[in-house]
Amino acid sequence: DDLIGLNICQGLWTCGIPCLLGDVNDDGFITPGDALCAFQIYLNGGTPPPGECDNPCALYAADANCDGAVTPGDALIIFNAYLGGLVPPLECPSFGMNLNKTVNREISLAQLTGSAYDEVTFALKVNNPLDLSAFGIQLGFPEDALILDRVTPGELTDGWEVFGGLESLAGVVNIGGFDGQAIELTDSGILAYITFKVKEGVESQGEIWLYNGVDDLDGAQLGSGEFTTITTDVRSLHSPGIPDEYGLNQNYPNPFNMETEIIYQIPEAVFVELEIYNSMGQKIRSLVSENQSAGRYAARWDGRDEAGNFVSSGIYLYRLKAADFLSIKKLTLVK
Repeated sequence: DDLIGLNICQGLWTCGIPCLLGDVNDDGFITPGDALCAFQIYLNGGTPPPGECDNPCALYAADANCDGAVTPGDALIIFNAYLGGLVPPLECPSFGMNLNKTVNREISLAQLTGSAYDEVTFALKVNNPLDLSAFGIQLGFPEDALILDRVTPGELTDGWEVFGGLESLAGVVNIGGFDGQAIELTDSGILAYITFKVKEGVESQGEIWLYNGVDDLDGAQLGSGEFTTITTDVRSLHSPGIPDEYGLNQNYPNPFNMETEIIYQIPEAVFVELEIYNSMGQKIRSLVSENQSAGRYAARWDGRDEAGNFVSSGIYLYRLKAADFLSIKKLTLVK
């Protein structure tokens, strides 16, 4: 009898309480709030968060496709059910289930910024985003070196109905989102940016990794990424002797996507300015503005302006000014 009662508590009835598929907040209706509850359950590692989402029926009601797990795809199904004017309980398999799990996709990570601002940022990139409308993925990181600061939408997910990221367990970030309009682009793009604060006094390098892709990332090839908290935006290059003249090298790589490096040299101690301009001649970023000793230096540009926003693809100019020396070269940013 106890076993039968336990099974009933896990099904359509939860210990004597009727549960309606899709009605996650248990108010008798299908609303965007139910979709948000389902999404928050995913971000929270499969546990309902405090508040209206935390009720005896939540886990059953949120599993809209009845596959035994709550994912952003379930939230999308519930959201589409609301748009369609449906009432609970939803049928299983549920209304609006059209997640593209058969597309061959590769997901990768790349570090964008170094530790100049005591933080590191990674781009979560997908090679084939066509028809992607809901996804979830987990990211693992070394908690002895990094502290999760924020997860923000990428170019592909900016403007989605719901998007977010949460550290559900120590060293594990759940990232996901959903939107009623599937992505129509075929070119590679960014799903999310993940920024970590570097723990004080920590200088290290290592690996972050991806696993458990769900919904439109189910079956995708998941990669890992290298990170370092040691690099800075400008570093001195150790080389024998002191340069005899000023010089500015062509940036590498060029064209570039995530990050490019600019190498220059100065034969004496001097005030150095290295700046990025757009094609209209407007300054968008100052990479160097300080006194430097004679030597060779490398400066990195991550495609951001002074406000920290990523600039659009195009041709840009970089200008080195030191004493009477002035040199300007072109670089190309491709996304």
